[in-house]
Amino acid sequence: MKYWLGKNMKLVRYSDISIFSKIAEPYLTRREAEHNLLLGLLSSLDSGRLDASKAYLAAVHNQDTLLAIVLRTDPTRNVLISCDAPDEVLQMIAEDMMTVDLELRGVTADSSTARAFAEVWQHRTKQPFQRHLAMRIYKLTRVIPPRPVSGHMRAAEADDRTLVTDWVQAFQAEALQEPVDRADAERLAVRFLDEDASAAGIRFWVDDGKVVAQAAYSGRTPNGIRTNLVYTPPELRGKGYASAVVAQLSQEMLDRGRKFCFLFTDLSNPTSNHIYQAIGYEPVNDVDEYRFGERG
Repeated sequence: MKYWLGKNMKLVRYSDISIFSKIAEPYLTRREAEHNLLLGLLSSLDSGRLDASKAYLAAVHNQDTLLAIVLRTDPTRNVLISCDAPDEVLQMIAEDMMTVDLELRGVTADSSTARAFAEVWQHRTKQPFQRHLAMRIYKLTRVIPPRPVSGHMRAAEADDRTLVTDWVQAFQAEALQEPVDRADAERLAVRFLDEDASAAGIRFWVDDGKVVAQAAYSGRTPNGIRTNLVYTPPELRGKGYASAVVAQLSQEMLDRGRKFCFLFTDLSNPTSNHIYQAIGYEPVNDVDEYRFGERG
């Protein structure tokens, strides 16, 4: 562990994921829907599904009060921050992060925290920043059945690897607004197909023998699980396939004992925000991703 001291505050950097999880999880689960991404990554690191040896793990304490949790899975990823404290805490986080990586890729956090940290980072490093994505977290506790459409849901299997890879790559390029390496898309597809079915998986919607849409689940939290990788090829959109597969997948997760389902949407896509609300997903909070060293 490494310590940074401030007025009545202490930043502690952790190397043991199990110790960090015991500290972070109670703080994060107080607002489980808001922290679903952090909790899902924490679970994956703690279980060994993600390699914790490259992770940056830190917390800011004020005596017995936890003020912030900071996590980055590896140097190619954004730092994720949950912070319930004044800007001085973000200054401490930036100061410590600068000793680890002056070329930090970016930050993802609730809108106000993300912007505040980006400004702190720019002030300290002189790097420009740009908002890359504006997102909203939704939470579902009860499925509202969408209008009926033809077809049925089935689980994706090992033989579907090529199609899943194609659609993962297409989804990420569209959702992340940047090119996605084919090999990276294939690794993610294989992880979903090979994962323990209680932790992750992919569902297809099939109409007249043809796969027409997909949705996935992963990122377990103590009471919930995240819906993601929702994709319909452009030529098949507007037919209700995405609503059907997300609704049935969400109901499957609830039937398995999950109390909630979560998902992220891109606020620039009004269609997806509408269809998710129509089947029972309710807004929780807004999250922004800022990239550093980029100019508009």
